[in-house]
Amino acid sequence: MSRPRPDQLQPMARHLAYEIGMWRWSEELMPAVPTSARLNDNALIEVCLLHTGNLIDFFVQEPTTEDTILAPDYVSNWVERTAHDADIELLRGARTGLTELLSHLSTQRLERAKIDACQQVWVDALLALGRVWSRFLGALSPERRAWFTEELSRYPTPEPGSASMTPAHTPSPDSVVVTMDQSPDS
Repeated sequence: MSRPRPDQLQPMARHLAYEIGMWRWSEELMPAVPTSARLNDNALIEVCLLHTGNLIDFFVQEPTTEDTILAPDYVSNWVERTAHDADIELLRGARTGLTELLSHLSTQRLERAKIDACQQVWVDALLALGRVWSRFLGALSPERRAWFTEELSRYPTPEPGSASMTPAHTPSPDSVVVTMDQSPDS
């Protein structure tokens, strides 16, 4: 299978920066404590889930199509660099759990223990994703890093690893519980 051409990587950096920017924006705005505006909370959680999933795929997925852009397209030794990386392994597992319990209708949502475990994975995945993004930026050549920093300057949110990416600023497990097992009217 052929991979994306080198001339496609710089223009695609804009799209990856969008994913990071939206992920950071939604993570920053997500309430640590649920608000009375549950539909707004749900919308932020869903935006964060969408972009978290896309970014996890970017960092851990094997190529499935010729046009899929992945981390190894930018950092040629990414797979070797991350072969035994605990954050990468956490993200691999998180993707499955988040998909099964949060991204589609499943009777597993009725099992409290599974929901509680998934919520902890959610918090851990947000933190791991920030660390993996930082390592990815550090592994880029200066030229390629500039592609991303230029695009990311359009998003007024803190860099991964800053105060917004600490446990105090990630969604609490309780905020996810409220949105998943109560109707908007309750």
